[in-house]
Amino acid sequence: DFEGTVRFSAAGFVIGNKAYVGTGIDQYPNYNFRTDFWEYNPIANTWKRIADLPGNGRYAGSAFTIGVKGYFGLGWDQVTPWYDEFYEYDPATNSWTQRAKFAGTPRQDGVSFAIGNYGYFGTGYDGSCNNDFWKYDAAIDSWTQVASLSDTGRFGAASFVLGNKAY
Repeated sequence: DFEGTVRFSAAGFVIGNKAYVGTGIDQYPNYNFRTDFWEYNPIANTWKRIADLPGNGRYAGSAFTIGVKGYFGLGWDQVTPWYDEFYEYDPATNSWTQRAKFAGTPRQDGVSFAIGNYGYFGTGYDGSCNNDFWKYDAAIDSWTQVASLSDTGRFGAASFVLGNKAY
């Protein structure tokens, strides 16, 4: 069983043979916005708490993996309300580094994935539904807008990658 507190709207990514899950919000009646992240080792069937995400707790953020590093950003809380921050997690040092801010509007509930050496983020909610998409290049720490969905905007969508195509 997951060893962190029960929560919803967490985010996760996979590096090698380990899964990482964090952030989100506690269930009613607490509504605590979380910064904690956890590593799951399926071989040992164990959870281990890792370094907390810097900054404020949030839910409905997005994550992806490029190479041997995980990336997490965006999300919502009752104060900000939407974030444009992105962070890189390095499991070798158990540390987070703030990277270039997301170049689109700050938002929550977007969809993210990685293909090759690039991470992608799009859609989401910033007071309205978005259909734009952006590519993150970790080598130069930069966001570039790519083709938007030809359909209407949305939030809370899901994605998956097969081969070199995302769906």
